[in-house]
Amino acid sequence: AALAGAAAGPAAAIKLADAGTHKILCDSACEESIAEVQPVTTPSGLKYIDIIEGSGDGPVPGDQVSIDTVGSIDKGMGAQIFEDSLDRGSPIDIRVGTEEPLLILGLDEGVMGMKMGGVRRMFIEGELSYGKSLPAAPGRPAIPEGAPVVFDVRLNYIPGALDGPLGEDDADADLADLEAEFGL
Repeated sequence: AALAGAAAGPAAAIKLADAGTHKILCDSACEESIAEVQPVTTPSGLKYIDIIEGSGDGPVPGDQVSIDTVGSIDKGMGAQIFEDSLDRGSPIDIRVGTEEPLLILGLDEGVMGMKMGGVRRMFIEGELSYGKSLPAAPGRPAIPEGAPVVFDVRLNYIPGALDGPLGEDDADADLADLEAEFGL
């Protein structure tokens, strides 16, 4: 796994490996490997750590991509997972770079900078976080507007992209992999 930075930083502020029965993208060994990594900070204030850089193409504005996400919030009693596409067994398809109204701006920005197969931990807060408060729901705590949240994201697929984890430009093999993954 390729890591960014080298100094101590807020990566240790959340321990998703303590997530109980949730499926996660960063296990305890992963947590240890990034504990001392200083996140990259973008001009907008988004902070992230590349756990795995990925390869091949990255998305361009307007691409609808397939991602897995594990989202958490720490309300003073440890991290609580509120979003887990792995538990649902279904990745999320989002259109990036278009400021889709339902997409968290920090998540959009963070995914735009990834490559296929990459895994990134994003520290999202303020205007880049939720634009309005979300009430508590089964399996999800209330999330105040602008609250700091952490997302671990894996960029699974970019339609039309070449190279990457689905193969080396072998469209037939890529199609077979996708059919198997999505039960088609």
